[in-house]
Amino acid sequence: MYGVLFEVLRRYVESTFGETVWSAAVEVTNGQPLEIQTRQNYSTRLLTRIVSAVSEFIGLPEEDIYYEFGITTVQYLTDNGFRSILQVLGLSWIELIEKDSRFDQNPSLLDVSAYVSEKQFLGLLPFHLLLTKDMTIRRAGPSYLCLRKDILGQEFTKCFQIAKPKTNPTFDEIYANRFTTFELVLLDQSSSKSKSSKRTTGPQEKCRFKGEISFVEEWDMLLFMGSPL
Repeated sequence: MYGVLFEVLRRYVESTFGETVWSAAVEVTNGQPLEIQTRQNYSTRLLTRIVSAVSEFIGLPEEDIYYEFGITTVQYLTDNGFRSILQVLGLSWIELIEKDSRFDQNPSLLDVSAYVSEKQFLGLLPFHLLLTKDMTIRRAGPSYLCLRKDILGQEFTKCFQIAKPKTNPTFDEIYANRFTTFELVLLDQSSSKSKSSKRTTGPQEKCRFKGEISFVEEWDMLLFMGSPL
């Protein structure tokens, strides 16, 4: 089963029942904490066992958990651009679920990278940033480029400020806070040049974005996926 579904289940359980319930369910079923990689392959049996454990802990029927989990999954995938990806692949949500039910037998069925390239995949996410270890903006969503055309190849701090959480804009610190919701401020292009100007005005805010950070192991980069505030 595709890792993104485990990530959605984790978010649903933690937001609805609390982090303790998720941690306890994973501990009982997996024997250790589960670090989820959205593109990694996982056993379908592990997910069903986690749902069973959550059901037992909170006293809610498994059918109710699966129902809410399904609604959350569709919303999450839609919010993160997967509807567009399915259109590219020529799939419906039902066909996606059918493919995922056969995932253990053939993991490549749901591997987006088998159908679309990295550039095509990221191009479907209008407000994304891909950051290298030296905090260079490797890629940016098309909507960012409409707002500010010069950000590709720039240092992250020349184009953005982190409003939330309170953390230094370094790769390691952002990685350490990757399970926290981030709020980024896009700076006006003139702000990047203000340091060389004699004027001492502060950076001018262009707009803000709220989203989440993921570590893409295959690329060894940080991926921000957000939306405007």
